[in-house]
Amino acid sequence: MCGKLQCENVETLPLFRIKPAIIRTPIKDTTCWGVDFQLGSDVPDPGMVNEGTKCAPGKVCKHYQCVNASVLDYDCDIKNKCNGHGVCNSNKNCHCNSDWAPPYCDSPGYGGSIDSGPTYNDGNVAARNWILAFVFIVLPIVIIALVLYCTKNKTTPSWLPLVDTCCRCFRRSDIGRQQAVRTECPRNFPYSSRSASSSAVVSSMDQQRVPPRPPPPVVKTSRASEQLIPSRPPPLPPI
Repeated sequence: MCGKLQCENVETLPLFRIKPAIIRTPIKDTTCWGVDFQLGSDVPDPGMVNEGTKCAPGKVCKHYQCVNASVLDYDCDIKNKCNGHGVCNSNKNCHCNSDWAPPYCDSPGYGGSIDSGPTYNDGNVAARNWILAFVFIVLPIVIIALVLYCTKNKTTPSWLPLVDTCCRCFRRSDIGRQQAVRTECPRNFPYSSRSASSSAVVSSMDQQRVPPRPPPPVVKTSRASEQLIPSRPPPLPPI
């Protein structure tokens, strides 16, 4: 079967992501159904059979026709060239079965061919799983234990130079944070973690407190603008 794939006795049409052209061809007592996806001349038609596909015993598809396989000039012999442990690929090379090595499948190996490389190796899965377990499980646990050890112990054993260096850096950063908090307290004020937290709260409250509004200024008036009161009563009206 070569060329475009055809169907018969079609009752329902499947749903496609694109809108294709449905081709209905009546032949004698049957009806053939084909699909044209209209993807353009530069895109292979999904409904076409690929070149070199086996269409019958000893025959392959070429130029949309089922022809004898001898037209391919294929001289790869499975029994002689591949020693019966593989098949021939399109490049006339042996694709060896698992446990046999290319190019002639006559020695132990992982299979595959010189064109495609070795097949999937199941033995590498265990090594990969161990690496993933170490990175995502063991390493985080070691880091957390190291941090807890440095926070609880003042000294570090001499046989762990890397741990000692990490702990010193961690303590140095912790001491720097404590000194930054102490500089905010008065000199005569006893320092403690509780007083440091309370002083930080008081300082933040003082910063948020709004200063009271000053009273309005008193305007001083000059003596000239003051109202003059006469020292003696006005004269009596004439009689």
